[in-house]
Amino acid sequence: MYTDIHTDFILEPIYTILIKGINACNSLPFGIGSYPMSEYYLQSVFINMTGALEQKMKCICWQIATDDYQYRYEFLRSKNYGECSSYTDKNNVYKDLIDAIKRKKRTFSLKAIWDDYDIPEKKMNSERETWQEDEKKKRLDKINNILKSEKNRGKILSLEEKEKMRAGILNKPYSESKFLRHIEESKGTWAFRDRLKEIHITLAQSIFTKWRVRDYLNFQNNYINDFQSINVTPSETELLKGSLVDMYEQVVYKQRNRIAHNTLSYQQNLPDLSDLADKNYYKHNYFYRFVMLVVLDDVFIRLYKKYIQ
Repeated sequence: MYTDIHTDFILEPIYTILIKGINACNSLPFGIGSYPMSEYYLQSVFINMTGALEQKMKCICWQIATDDYQYRYEFLRSKNYGECSSYTDKNNVYKDLIDAIKRKKRTFSLKAIWDDYDIPEKKMNSERETWQEDEKKKRLDKINNILKSEKNRGKILSLEEKEKMRAGILNKPYSESKFLRHIEESKGTWAFRDRLKEIHITLAQSIFTKWRVRDYLNFQNNYINDFQSINVTPSETELLKGSLVDMYEQVVYKQRNRIAHNTLSYQQNLPDLSDLADKNYYKHNYFYRFVMLVVLDDVFIRLYKKYIQ
């Protein structure tokens, strides 16, 4: 029974909390009259999402401990993930889940969590053309390197020999298996970008954009560079990469603590002047926070599906 309860909860996307929060505001007027209550609504949606994700982390650990007695011993004896709210805690749960999957299936590869992502035929054809162009450039580079190597050895190829070599390299059929490996390795990035577009459309149609006009414009103008221009797919040891780790800690985790512990009311726990002057301070808004939480949740859902298969 508890397995079913845990599984249903873990597999329920916290994106639905965001949708429900937006829908709850639909009856409010878009004018200035609703602005005073905006922070309460945004905080409520945000803290509901962070709380749900933290509880999912605990449920995942409890479920692994139920299935694996050795993990249960280690979890109860030496693992301390607290509220599972910090990046370090979430990353530890992430690695535990991957290890648990590998104990069931040693050949598990992280890219397998994107297997269910369907690529439209049009996108597949476009990607094939792009990939073949890249392969052609590599072949041309190979030809140039061969010519340079032969020249350095003091051997000058005749025009006929050059043409024969070029034809042999350029006319070789492209490897279908290599192309399919490229597709498999790219699925995670494409799935993430599609999800990002979906979240953006949802937020763009919400009253949140009226309450936080400048924040939304900053998000709209920069989210592609901040998320899509980097390798966003996780590795087997790191849930997030590069600047996204700092973004989570500074933008999501600190705000989570301010709200959850109500530190704004008695500690004046506000960003200092150096934070306000930072060039990346525009990310400190609820649009970035919502996206980050949904993205993390998606990864854990996909991993957990592999665990219970």
